[in-house]
Amino acid sequence: MAFMNISSLFGAVAQPEAPAHFISKILEWVFSWVGDYGWAVVVFTLIVTLALLPLDIWQKTVMLKNNKIMKVMRPQMEKLQKQYGNNKTMLQQKQMELYKKNKYSMVGACLPMIITLVLFFIIFSGFSQTTRYHAELEYSKAVSVYDEATDAYRQYLIENNLEDDPVLSSNVAFEAKGAEAVTENVQPTGFLWIGNVFMPDNWSSKVPSYATFKGTGLGNVGAFPDTNISVDEYNLVMDPLREANPGWNGYLILPILSVGLNFLSQFLNRKFTAQSAQMNAADSGAMSPNSMKYMMFIMPIVMGIFALLYSSAFTLYIFTRALFSSVFQLGFNVVTKIKDKREEDLRLSTTFKR
Repeated sequence: MAFMNISSLFGAVAQPEAPAHFISKILEWVFSWVGDYGWAVVVFTLIVTLALLPLDIWQKTVMLKNNKIMKVMRPQMEKLQKQYGNNKTMLQQKQMELYKKNKYSMVGACLPMIITLVLFFIIFSGFSQTTRYHAELEYSKAVSVYDEATDAYRQYLIENNLEDDPVLSSNVAFEAKGAEAVTENVQPTGFLWIGNVFMPDNWSSKVPSYATFKGTGLGNVGAFPDTNISVDEYNLVMDPLREANPGWNGYLILPILSVGLNFLSQFLNRKFTAQSAQMNAADSGAMSPNSMKYMMFIMPIVMGIFALLYSSAFTLYIFTRALFSSVFQLGFNVVTKIKDKREEDLRLSTTFKR
């Protein structure tokens, strides 16, 4: 009985294309000299954080300056609201004039936040392409290993005149040889407690199912979008790998830590946004204190959804970025507090001398 190899049975083996996204290229470059994909993500996040540091400092400096200006403008703002409270158009016009006169920057405080949000989705797109690329690499390697093992076994049967043996030449025997080779030579890319860094840190399998592998949309990989790979072909080579790596891919540690750190970062950041929001609550274009309170919960929840459904590599980026941001924000708060105290002491000493 002649058992056909997987290439002949299911068509040409799909080959992954190197990622074109510049974020993916940077990740692959960092991985090439770090050697571990988890730590490569940490190093990449540090690079991103350092690159965005001037923007973060500028944003926080502008927000701090705006808060100080808003303290000075408080009596004038209240006066305008009393005087033009029934004429919203005139009120906004007078407020804009007051902002301009006191050099209050509305765009300066918002623009860096918008840029940060845009960069988040750019980086997410890069990580998605990286996840797809490595899932394709793993599958292609499994197919090649399976193919080589079955070819070698077929050659062994021919050389020993055993190709007519109904047991040794059966599909079951060939599948067993292929499965054994895959489990011995292919392993998911793990990191710490995570079985596969390209799968979510949750209850999912370490090896993606066919639906996750080929599917598009929320939480799916979308591998080989232009290649028709059947579920039978995929399961033939990947089921042995899945059975060799049972259990959850992770324990939801990274998603939980990511939510907690993002909440902490939002809490620390309120020092520089709460006062301006209170003063601008009457302005229809401003964010009210209640809205800010909701945002403090909404943003961590959104990060948690991304962390729970997408690759652990991207979740590791979210966690590391939130960690760096929280440490930076905490340090900035301490430095600001010391600086404000010195300025207040200087003001009091000058006033006392007078």
